[in-house]
Amino acid sequence: MALFVAHVGVDPDTIVARSRGDATDKNAFLKQLVQWAGTLPGSDKVRHDAENTIRSFFMRNGFRVVARPYQDVYRRPGQRPT
Repeated sequence: MALFVAHVGVDPDTIVARSRGDATDKNAFLKQLVQWAGTLPGSDKVRHDAENTIRSFFMRNGFRVVARPYQDVYRRPGQRPT
C-alpha cells in the first residue's frame, strides 16, 4: 500500500474521501493502480498480487471495483482493440 500511496501522492484516507466524493476520482485511482502495478519489478504473478491487494483496499472501503475496465492500460503491444 505504501508504494501505491507514494505513486499517487496522497494518503489512503484521502484516496477514500475523494473516491467517495466522485466516481471519476475513484476510476482515476483505479486506472493509476493498473499503471502502477505494471511498473513493479518481478513476475506477472507478483504484479497481479500487488494490484489485487490494493483493489481489495477499495472493496473493503465499500467501493464497487470492475476487474478490467481500462482497455488502453491492459492492451499489450501488438494486441488489437476489442
